[in-house]
Amino acid sequence: MFIESFRVESPHVRYGAAEIESEYRYDTTELVHESHDGASRWVVRPKSVQYHFRTSTTVPKLGYARSTSFPFTNLLLASG
Repeated sequence: MFIESFRVESPHVRYGAAEIESEYRYDTTELVHESHDGASRWVVRPKSVQYHFRTSTTVPKLGYARSTSFPFTNLLLASG
């Protein structure tokens, strides 16, 4: 199935004129080794990381780069 366009409806997603912004909270755990009064132990703590994503909705203009970094391309252009 091919979907040409879609829209996400979520309180964490905002649509602007030229971009889409979203917030995502990643919940995980962290493992910490602690030493106290000669005794050591491992402690597992919850951890939450907040991410902010921004995606441009405009399609950049694509051009044909003609430079010395593409010698084969320059050869084709010169022979054509």
